[in-house]
Amino acid sequence: MMDQVHQRFRKLAEIDPDRRGLSGVIDYWVTGLDDAVATFKDYPLGGGKAPGELLAGWLFLMKDSNSPYYGQANIENEVDTKVALALVATRERVTEWIDSVI
Repeated sequence: MMDQVHQRFRKLAEIDPDRRGLSGVIDYWVTGLDDAVATFKDYPLGGGKAPGELLAGWLFLMKDSNSPYYGQANIENEVDTKVALALVATRERVTEWIDSVI
């Protein structure tokens, strides 16, 4: 699925050069998420595996230059968990909305 996202944004950049910046930013994050999932998909967490939202939270916190945790390996005060829970809540709300319009 992520490959399809990449392809569509590349086509958009070819059609509309003004969108190249957006395409590059989205490509950066989609690639980062793909890499994070591939690297940490089996990361143990409690009795199971780390959810994708936690992986995304780590990526955003450590790779976004505006984050106070940019470039750091240690995230304090369970901020990563709070970000992951916010991402889970967002996914659930978006999923509900998509289901309601389909």
